[in-house]
Amino acid sequence: MCLAEALLRIPDAGTMDALIADKLSAADTVIAKPAEQTSLVAWRLTALLYEAGILKDVLAFLPGAGVEIGNALLYDPRVVGVAFTGSTATVRTILPKLISGEVRLRI
Repeated sequence: MCLAEALLRIPDAGTMDALIADKLSAADTVIAKPAEQTSLVAWRLTALLYEAGILKDVLAFLPGAGVEIGNALLYDPRVVGVAFTGSTATVRTILPKLISGEVRLRI
């Protein structure tokens, strides 16, 4: 599966909905990685999108610890972009990797 976007640390279902809708309307494949605190709400939203006809090959739900999953996604060569909302700590972790060229993504 070609991973076009990784959504990291989505704080609430409304933000997740807007980001996913934007990426899916652009025909991108999406990995939804919600914040640990909102995993159940995010899963329900994802399930509703599946019920509405979004394919699981197009929208993947990936709950879990942000540090572990986020780093794995950042270094996965199939991921070509990242959109995220979340904490300043998340930005401070990801941005230096992008600036240094250690991770090559488009934001």
